[in-house]
Amino acid sequence: MAYRTSQQAEDDESKSRMLASIFPELESKFGQYPMKHGNWMYPIPTETDQYGRPAFIECQKSINDTTPHKEHYVYGSVTHERLGKRSGYYHLLTKEAHKILHKRTQKPHMKLHYFFCTDPIQRTAWATTRQIVQLRSVSGLADDDHAGNTRDMMVAFQGDATGGAAGQVAVGTMAKMAIMGGL
Repeated sequence: MAYRTSQQAEDDESKSRMLASIFPELESKFGQYPMKHGNWMYPIPTETDQYGRPAFIECQKSINDTTPHKEHYVYGSVTHERLGKRSGYYHLLTKEAHKILHKRTQKPHMKLHYFFCTDPIQRTAWATTRQIVQLRSVSGLADDDHAGNTRDMMVAFQGDATGGAAGQVAVGTMAKMAIMGGL
């Protein structure tokens, strides 16, 4: 494991607080920043974390459209390529949990709330959380360093009319550096 300075540790704690302020589910030790857990868990009930908690708990929303909070889990529906569409609690060590959180950041009411927010701390928390959740939702590993590298690879292959692939890589690297505390 790489040595972390006290400033890096402080920045990581700050990012963890930001994540939890937007999505309380990320207060779990499995959602804190930086995430460094290796492979994602496969979202089936028979796969468990090191404490025996299942990767997925099937559950439908109640009639009053609420679901109780479960520590270490995110409630939502995901269409999985092999398992189809399923609703329930996804462990934070599944990629699907972060896809659900990313989908929540795309909801108009959340975007508008933070767009018109006048508190700079909350706006920063929103931007940081949105970026981290997006990177986690596309990463091949439950690891924030890997997620940042995934972003660089994605933008390198996209390219565009204004900057091409090289310009996109530079933008991706800058975004990663900003999240990691380098800008």
